[in-house]
This record gives sequence, structure tokens and C-alpha cells, in this order.
Amino acid sequence: MLSILDRYFLRELGLTMAATAIVLVTVLAGSTFAHVLQQVANGSYPASVMFQVLGLNMLDGLSNLLPLSGYVGALWAMGRMYRESEMHVLASSGMGARGLFRPVAMLAVVIALAVGLVSLWLGPWASRTSAALIDAANRSVIAAGLDAGRFTELPGKDGVIFVDTLSRDGSQLGKTFIATERKGGDGLTHLRLITGTRGQLYQESDGNGRFLGLIDGWQYELPLGAD
Repeated sequence: MLSILDRYFLRELGLTMAATAIVLVTVLAGSTFAHVLQQVANGSYPASVMFQVLGLNMLDGLSNLLPLSGYVGALWAMGRMYRESEMHVLASSGMGARGLFRPVAMLAVVIALAVGLVSLWLGPWASRTSAALIDAANRSVIAAGLDAGRFTELPGKDGVIFVDTLSRDGSQLGKTFIATERKGGDGLTHLRLITGTRGQLYQESDGNGRFLGLIDGWQYELPLGAD
């Protein structure tokens, strides 16, 4: 049976640890979002799965965040009690620092169980799910925003692509047309036209990029403004 002081300590320590965890989760969310956004900008995976990957990465990072929030929260709560002379009043009434042992130990057990749950089950599950989600998105041009029967702008506004048909999973393309522009060594803008009777989306072995392979087609490079 918990005493009044035990319940008071549990409430103060629990609220402080929860507030600390919220602050640390906010910091973790900002840094994780920046990393995920960089991966999307590098073309590692499309923006359509960005927020799912963000949530899964944050869930995986809780195993490091929970012990830190418990430690900082306990220090903060006990520091406030000493600063506001609550511990001195309790010590003068016959209760020393040992009175904090039981509520702190109870919260430590709860945090240890939560860390074990995240480390042994939720974290690995989130990591596997994130990898599978990215792998499935990288194998599908549908996730990259490409749709059959209409012109689609390439990332970075470097040109347009058109396909007449797509397979159900988005990995196989029908007749494909691509038009891009770039500056040549002669200072002129070159128009590159690429066609293929069929195509397929591939992912690099390190998982950091995607490229499109076209089969049975032609490629033309025309300098604009020249003969």
C-alpha cells in the first residue's frame, strides 16, 4: 500500500518525466524529419512515404529516448524539491532521501519494461516495416507520382516523362517518352529525347537511389538554336 508521500513523489516524478519526454520527442522529431527530408531530396525514396517513415523512425528511437527522459526528469523533479525546500521539510519531519527510493524504483521498473518492449519488439518491427515500405515504394513508379496516359514533370523540373501503360505494381512501364534539357559544353541548350517500347524501375544496391531502364528505344540530342 502506497503512502501519501509515495503517491506525491510518484505524481511529481511522473509528471516531470512525462514533460521531459515530450520535449525530447519534439527534438527527436525535428532531427528525424530533417534526415528523412534529406533522403527524399536525394531521391532515396519518394515523398509519398515520408511521414510513414518518419513515424517509424521515431518509434525506433524511443529505446534511447526513454532512459534519458527518466534520468533528466528525476534530476529535475528532485532539484525542484530541494530548491523549494520540500526535502528539508521532509528531512526535519524524520523522512530522508531514502523515502524517494521506492517511488523512483517503481518508475525505473516501468521505464525498463517500456525500453525492453521497444528494444526487443517495437523497434525491430518499426525498422523492418520502414525498410519494406521504402523498398516497395522504390520499386514502384506510381509512388514516385508517375501516372499512365499523362505527362509528368521529372524531379528538379529537369524535363517531362510520358508512359502509355503501367503494370499494377508500378514496376513495369509500357511505351515511354522522356524529354530533358541541359547546358552543353558549347554553351547551347541541348534537348534530349529518349524513347523506349518498355521500361523498368531499378534501385541501386546500396538503396540510395533509383534509375529507370528503357528497352528497345532511341535517344536523340539536339542543340537548340544551332543548325
